[in-house]
Amino acid sequence: MTARKSTAELGTERLLRPGWNFEIDYDGIGGNVPVVFTWPTPAVPLAVNTPDLSVLDDEARSDPPPDGISPVLTKFVPVACGSTMLFFIPIVPAENPAPADKWMYVWKILFRWRSAADWVRNRRKRKAYQIGKTTLACPDTRVDTVYGRISQVTGVQLLVAGNRYLMPVTSEAIIYGKPEQNMIPAVPPAYPPQLDTILPDSASVPASASMVGASPLYPGYSLMAAGDMHTMDHQQGVLDPNFPGITPAPANPNGFRPTQATHLTKWIKSAGNEFVVEVFKFNYVDPAQPQTFTPRNWDFNIAAGIPQPGSEDYPFSVMFGIGGQSSVPAHTITPYTGVRVVSGLAPL
Repeated sequence: MTARKSTAELGTERLLRPGWNFEIDYDGIGGNVPVVFTWPTPAVPLAVNTPDLSVLDDEARSDPPPDGISPVLTKFVPVACGSTMLFFIPIVPAENPAPADKWMYVWKILFRWRSAADWVRNRRKRKAYQIGKTTLACPDTRVDTVYGRISQVTGVQLLVAGNRYLMPVTSEAIIYGKPEQNMIPAVPPAYPPQLDTILPDSASVPASASMVGASPLYPGYSLMAAGDMHTMDHQQGVLDPNFPGITPAPANPNGFRPTQATHLTKWIKSAGNEFVVEVFKFNYVDPAQPQTFTPRNWDFNIAAGIPQPGSEDYPFSVMFGIGGQSSVPAHTITPYTGVRVVSGLAPL
């Protein structure tokens, strides 16, 4: 009998997007605070100034969350650990920045392991896990409060503090999503750079120490009182967050050419049983020297709760958020643009 050759059997595409109204929270925030792309998020835009809690882990959105789960835990997407994954990273349209004003979006892929606690706790929604222990790991001694839980009512308080089940997180490759003609220095031999290309060696280069430990904003951050908890947790139980040393161009939305390639692809192997994608915004001097990268503020120029044309990140908002509402004529707000991912149905 001839043995059948194994092939990568990929599942159905999943579309990762940020939560609705993310622009209101991020406007003016440093680009080292990433926007999280997860799945699923609501297909219909929420009312302005309504926090989209769909970017929180399903367990974290329980009211109150179960013991051992952070109430600010980010929602990751289930995947078979060790499986092949194909990412379609969208190219964000924008006019070329002036030579002295260079910046780029940096895409980052994160993986997380769940523990057997999820399997034991919720029999109706059992999750895959790689960590077999169900005992609690390092505690979380923070005493901040978070707001706007399931009821989305500002002022409902939940302490972040508590003992945590172990969920470690690791990061994968970084993709630079800016046109090559903005890259310096020129790569010899000199040739006219091509639009929508990517430097070959940039896919695995860490962008900056600013990305280490960076977490996306808690939804509704813009509505919170100053000083309250405002970022989400990627992992828990590895270290106490209070452990010493741990806590420290004009846009042109009409310039996009849809007949050209609209995505950059990335093949990787899953390093966990959950993943998420995040995007940062950085200035740069030389892409060959990532230590020179510095965060550049998110710029949506929010007015009346809507991002405005002419802001740097307006095309980003039009593609993934609510920016199109401020255009004349208004762009259609689509829930169909984001990071598209297909993954193997089993480790291979």
